[in-house]
Amino acid sequence: MKAKSMAEVRALQDFEEAKSRYEKCGSGRWKNAWWEVVCEIYSTCAEWAKKYVLDPVAKTISAVGNAVKTLANRRKSIAKDENTIQWGECEISFLNGTRNKDTKSGEKTYFFKFYDNPDRSPVFDKIGTTNKSCLDRLKQEIRYYNKAGFGIEKVEICEIWDCGNTPAESYESFMRALLIKKFPNTWRRNDRFFGANIPTSLFQSLCAEYAAL
Repeated sequence: MKAKSMAEVRALQDFEEAKSRYEKCGSGRWKNAWWEVVCEIYSTCAEWAKKYVLDPVAKTISAVGNAVKTLANRRKSIAKDENTIQWGECEISFLNGTRNKDTKSGEKTYFFKFYDNPDRSPVFDKIGTTNKSCLDRLKQEIRYYNKAGFGIEKVEICEIWDCGNTPAESYESFMRALLIKKFPNTWRRNDRFFGANIPTSLFQSLCAEYAAL
């Protein structure tokens, strides 16, 4: 039996056929073309969202049941990880020893990464300051951004820098200027950088550079 053409699959809104053709393609132009057909048909019929979950970054198609199992397994692993906590619907990970660093009082500047899906790249990175607990500050920000519709599911506390007797805001101003220059058109108010995926090592080197001035 002759396979349906791409035009026929589109006209018939045949999601299962589009999914099958996409998954059978090796790579390259045709795989990308079939992915577009999959997304197009998926978006026109709510029924498919009850059966499948599409990841537009990884370009994968998962059955809803498998997606739920993946989330359940993730939460089981979180419960065993002393550097990760579950706060409401949001997963919070402490990287680079930040859980211990957050127990110290005084002026601090921090570097967070916010995700609307734990399996994708961050929606935005954020620098900021506090003289209290960074975790408490982060919880306030999660509430704020989720009320704004971001749907944050995971945050990484990538680094916390002890500013000593120097006002943390001066560190923040220094980094803001250099990061805006290095990642143009990504900065938005409240020192968020969208789509930049800034390396933690860069934040650390900028803090060290400012401390040495």
